[in-house]
Amino acid sequence: MMTKTVVAVQPSQNHEDEAGAVAAIDVPSSRDVDELEVARELVRQAREAGVGLTGPGGLLKAMTKTVIETALDEELSEHLGHDRHDRAGYGSGNSRNRTRSKTVLTDACGSIEIDVPRDRAGTFEPKTVEKRQRRLTDVDEVVLSLYARGLTTGEISAHFAHIYDAAVSKDTVSRITDRVLEEMTAWHTRPLERVYAAVFIDALHVKIRDGQVGPRPVYAAVGVDLAGHRDVLGMWAGEGDGESAKYWLAVLTELKNRGVADIFFLVCDGLKGLPDSVSAVFPDTVVQTCIIHLIRGTFRYAGRQHHTAIARALKPIYTAVNAAAAAEALDAFDTGWGHRYPAAIRLWRNAWNEFIPFLDYDTEIRKVICSTNAIESLNARYRRAIRARGHFPTEQSALKCLYLVTRSLDPTGTGQKRWTMRWKPALNVDQRNSFIAAFLGWTMDAFDYFIVVLVYADIAKTFHHTKTEVAFVTTATLAMRPVGALIFGLWADRVGRRVPLMVDVALYSVVGFLCAFAPNFTVLVILRLLYDIGMGGEWGLGAALAMEKVPVGRRGFFSGLLQEGYAFGYLLATVSSLVVMNWLGLSWRWLFGLSIIPALISLIIRYRVKESEVWEAAQDRMRLTKTRVRDVLRNAAIIRRFVYLVLLMTAFNWMSHGTQDVYPSFLTATTDHGAGLSSATARWIVVVYNAGAIIGGLMFGTLSQRFGRRYTIAFCAVLALPVVPIFAYSRTAAMLCLGSFLMQLCVQGAWGVIPAYLTEMSPDAIRGLYPGVTYQLGNLLAAMNLPIQEHLAETHGYPFALAVTIVPVLTVVAVLALIGKDATGVHFGTAETAFLPGKTWRRQRRDREMRAPASPTRGRSPHDRPAANRRPSYSLNARRNRCMATVVERSRMSDRFPGSRSVRVTLRPSPTNTQKQTVPTGFCSVPPPGPAIPVIATAVSAPKRWNAPAAMACATGSETAPCISISAGSTPSNSALASLE
Repeated sequence: MMTKTVVAVQPSQNHEDEAGAVAAIDVPSSRDVDELEVARELVRQAREAGVGLTGPGGLLKAMTKTVIETALDEELSEHLGHDRHDRAGYGSGNSRNRTRSKTVLTDACGSIEIDVPRDRAGTFEPKTVEKRQRRLTDVDEVVLSLYARGLTTGEISAHFAHIYDAAVSKDTVSRITDRVLEEMTAWHTRPLERVYAAVFIDALHVKIRDGQVGPRPVYAAVGVDLAGHRDVLGMWAGEGDGESAKYWLAVLTELKNRGVADIFFLVCDGLKGLPDSVSAVFPDTVVQTCIIHLIRGTFRYAGRQHHTAIARALKPIYTAVNAAAAAEALDAFDTGWGHRYPAAIRLWRNAWNEFIPFLDYDTEIRKVICSTNAIESLNARYRRAIRARGHFPTEQSALKCLYLVTRSLDPTGTGQKRWTMRWKPALNVDQRNSFIAAFLGWTMDAFDYFIVVLVYADIAKTFHHTKTEVAFVTTATLAMRPVGALIFGLWADRVGRRVPLMVDVALYSVVGFLCAFAPNFTVLVILRLLYDIGMGGEWGLGAALAMEKVPVGRRGFFSGLLQEGYAFGYLLATVSSLVVMNWLGLSWRWLFGLSIIPALISLIIRYRVKESEVWEAAQDRMRLTKTRVRDVLRNAAIIRRFVYLVLLMTAFNWMSHGTQDVYPSFLTATTDHGAGLSSATARWIVVVYNAGAIIGGLMFGTLSQRFGRRYTIAFCAVLALPVVPIFAYSRTAAMLCLGSFLMQLCVQGAWGVIPAYLTEMSPDAIRGLYPGVTYQLGNLLAAMNLPIQEHLAETHGYPFALAVTIVPVLTVVAVLALIGKDATGVHFGTAETAFLPGKTWRRQRRDREMRAPASPTRGRSPHDRPAANRRPSYSLNARRNRCMATVVERSRMSDRFPGSRSVRVTLRPSPTNTQKQTVPTGFCSVPPPGPAIPVIATAVSAPKRWNAPAAMACATGSETAPCISISAGSTPSNSALASLE
């Protein structure tokens, strides 16, 4: 079945020499037609008709015109209550009344002349293109961006005429920029923090025409709050032609009136009289003079040939351990250079009281408050815009330009992601508590597991069983860990991470302690089964909560640190067994009794942890879109990635246990080609290679943040292959120590990436379940490693058992890592990660490139062009029971809302075919709640049984947010223009 859609292409008014064309394009309407074939068919027929794809007379412009007009016609039909030529409209009192022409400016096609339908009663109020609306684009944001970069109104107008073939007058540009004046006033009068750790102040000079062009000082202040976040406090246009301490007194008074009660440090450039102005408003504030300004001032008094020597002589002054040592260094500088440059010495002595305060603090704080670099980086942006303009006609236009520069630092308005001081702790209190609790929980997992590994021979002797039976039971109890991961994971995704984690810790703490009092082997096995249910939920929930809390830029480091809780637990188990059994001569039961101490500490810390904000955001989106956990789990991408992660975790657990479980027995065994070392020597080797594991996890976890998770994993696996002969076939204690150290450096280095990798590959809605179950299933599938290695050791010797089980699995890990996906650095808590796995690392890099600042300069890469000059790319896909349209907005969505590039609209049949309904099904990847953004969603084809409109559910706003109906099959173009909020 084929439908005809006529796309009329009219010649542009600016291109009279181009002939118009009309292309009748056959659009396949079968539901099985592939989206790529549809696009190719459209392009082929357009070329055959002589229609260009882009440009003033191109296919894209004609289709955009058709889509807009169709959407307007659909709006009018809904307003009237009947379609065109419908007999139900006869005698209704209102009907269509032809159209009126209107020219609008769009993103990709420039100016388009459209026909807006009218009704006879004059009551029709279109929403797609509202009355008196002339722009369907983010031209306002483009204008503000260009203005912030120093372009004049005339240059911006010429830029639009050249790039977009659109007439945007200088008056229009001026009106657009004037709209920020109210916003600027609100920003300039907003309440401030009560206390600032430091405030950096400086003034720059701007040329303003006031009768005649002359320099005017503009004062700027940047504050750093107690959390370490920078914020531009304000800008003030001063009087006269130079910086004044008297005007700074007025500025500081205004800051106090806006709520600032105290400032710890005020860092300035050494302006004369400024300390008195500061003490008049904030008497307890310490004034710190910028040492860079002092050094520069010293160079002004010295000959150029002596600058290097003077810089070398000044360094002991500002690097002194305290003020007394700095005074001695200044005296030495006076002795060496005072007779030649006495003015330089006077400069330092006059500023001495404002120079020395930073010397009372440690190195990290010194680096921050010793100079005005914190505000100089902002001034550099200001100066760049000022140089581009030359001079400003009024003081207001100058402040407007500087405000737009400040605004462009962070379009979302928070301004804190980029602006973070070095003294800010890596984690705040809540993040730190979450991480420590997860670390201790994971430590307890390894501690308990390796206690059994280290003493299973003693347990077998106590209960009169063979070592093989004890090892097999230990392996069999691992079957309960996926059960625990499933139970606690589902619970955590339903009620939050905090409560299930506390119950989980309490469960395995008590059960682990009771293992010390097991009267027989059967009771011990039952307790171990219950214990493994608890431990099954620990890793997934702990890792999810920790990775959701830590900063994105440090996720790799804290992933390595968290995972090395496993190596730390192994180390703790080894040292504990060494102390308890070798030195004190106590029973193995004491080791299980001691395990309750760190578990209780973890429980106490978790009691103080707040709920995950990422989980709360995911729950809000699930309620809004009426999405359930099982809906997310049924997603094909989720299932495919689940299978892949289970395979990867199986290989990882085999790699880890294959290099650790049997190795202590190999070190002490005197038969089966064992190393034959003493028990104490073997345990010290275990201590050494666990230290290597900790180093590897931290090192490669941090490197994964730069090079990507999967490449780091593959590199570690390949790096471990040459170490296998040293690890398995060495005969001396020194070589065994070296081989095991290097092996664990690589193996646990790869493991250091896993917490971040699994959580980044998991949707927010099921992150409590997804990582834990995949890990524990992999752990279960690899559980046969220990019995297999024991059997191979009895038949072929320990070296053969180690080598034949390690080499293949290292190869498998490398291959699986390279063929998998990578979502390094994905931001949690967004609409994109709520129900789908994180985007791949490559797509994230492409998104960051698309968010590059717009620049009118020619010769740049395509990604540096203004946002509105980039064409959206369309991807269409038709399925059996649904029609999905995806629009990738490379302009507005990426530039205005970082983290959101695409809008995915899922269309499904309405529950009934007789009643027009709007059913909130599916979900959309859209920007945070904000201004309305026009998005074109095109439904290529629809099932035959679609007689009523399908529906789209917005993933933002509130539950009462409107859902926009998109008609399917009721119009020639099967298109609609939706406005998402």
